[in-house]
Formats: sequence, C-alpha cells, structure tokens
Amino acid sequence: MSQSLLFVCLGNICRSPIFEYVSRFHLGDRMHVQSAGILDAHRGEGADARAVAIALSRGYDMRLHRAMPIESLDLDLFDLILPMDRRTMQYLRSHLPVKVHHRLQLVMNLAGSPAEEVVDPYYGSQEDFVRVIDQAERLVQALRHV
Repeated sequence: MSQSLLFVCLGNICRSPIFEYVSRFHLGDRMHVQSAGILDAHRGEGADARAVAIALSRGYDMRLHRAMPIESLDLDLFDLILPMDRRTMQYLRSHLPVKVHHRLQLVMNLAGSPAEEVVDPYYGSQEDFVRVIDQAERLVQALRHV
C-alpha cells in the first residue's frame, strides 16, 4: 500500500527537506513524500547549504530542492501531514482546515518517539544538522517495517 507523507517545518530549507530526501531515497518506491514550510519567506530558494552538505555526505542529493509554502499544496493528496515540532503543529492546527487535522502528527511519532521533536538547526551547529539527518534515518528505518 502506497502512502503519501508531507513533512513540514518553518521555512522548508533545513529539516523538512532533509526528511523528504532521506525518505525518498529509501522509500520512494513505496511512498510519495514531499516537504513544505509554514512560511513563504524562502519560496523558490534552495535548501540551506549546511543541510545540503550533510545530506551529500550521507549520499542524499538535495541540490535541486526548492522551498515551497504549505498553502501552495493540495493537502488532500497527503495521507499524513508531519510537522517537525510542536510549534509547527500548533500553527498548522490553527491555519489548516479542520478536515485535515486528523492527518496531523509529530513526525517522530512514526518512529516510535511521540514526544521527540526535530529541533531547528538553522541557528545551530553542524552537529545539529547531523542530529536532524540521524532522526530522518531513524524514521526511515521505522517506516520500512510498516
């Protein structure tokens, strides 16, 4: 059974594209995956250079990624809408139609860690980007067994 997942973060230049490209690499034949941001500030921009570098170091090529805001997507196409953290979840609950609320859950819940958030690495260090890609790879491992 094919599922469609939408990963959502703030600007769609760090966390959600990492999750998209890691998932696409490992699960692309089983799932449709995409990412978006809740802000329109980075529309059309590539992923953060640090995210691209850490992804390339693990074999994931994000160089063609272009940021897009969630409002530009047809949410009916996605089985699950997966915010990276509680703040993004709160935003989505207050801005998306009620009819999609049942499809919202924190992304790491799918990896068996319902309380775990994917912290924004934008103002952080290289280690913070490594932590995000580690979380994405943990998610993929869990989804392989679904």
